[in-house]
Amino acid sequence: LMIDTCAAGWQKPIQRSMGSRRILTVLMFVILATWAAWVRIPFPGTGIDDANIFFVYARNISAGEGFVFNPGGERVEGFTSLLWVLICAGAVALAGEPERLLLLVNVLVVSFTVVLCLRSFVLAAEGDTARFSTGWKIAFLVLLLSDRSYITWNTIALMETALWGGLLIIAALAIVDEDDIRNRRPILAAVVALLV
Repeated sequence: LMIDTCAAGWQKPIQRSMGSRRILTVLMFVILATWAAWVRIPFPGTGIDDANIFFVYARNISAGEGFVFNPGGERVEGFTSLLWVLICAGAVALAGEPERLLLLVNVLVVSFTVVLCLRSFVLAAEGDTARFSTGWKIAFLVLLLSDRSYITWNTIALMETALWGGLLIIAALAIVDEDDIRNRRPILAAVVALLV
């Protein structure tokens, strides 16, 4: 029995499709886990901790004030992710109150990340490889999505953690991919730029 990371398939989703049913199953489980975590929070709501800092910057950017915490104040970087501030600003521009839209974005990003993780490992064994591989994938899915802290932190908190997790998984898969490294350099450069 050998666990082997095989990231070659993540770059070619059309050629090596995981199947719509499996992707929708992951999405359904992430939605269910998010709901289960949300109802157990003593103060139901969305946006925890630094998410409110992102929202202030996003509202000010959307209102044309620029990257300021206080309108008319100094232009300072008081956030940890430029990309997430820009996504939040887009959500403010689209919805006014961005919380539900950003919750949806985080659920989709976590689902995408889980799908990449499930696609990335192959359990090689003599005999019925598919059966063993499916069992490990189900175990991974159950362990990950049963962690209420992970789900809360990556979805309900409305912070950039889901985005960072997804980008880090993409970078890790690009690094371990057995194909030619030269083909992955643009992907790695783009991911590093987005992470910074």
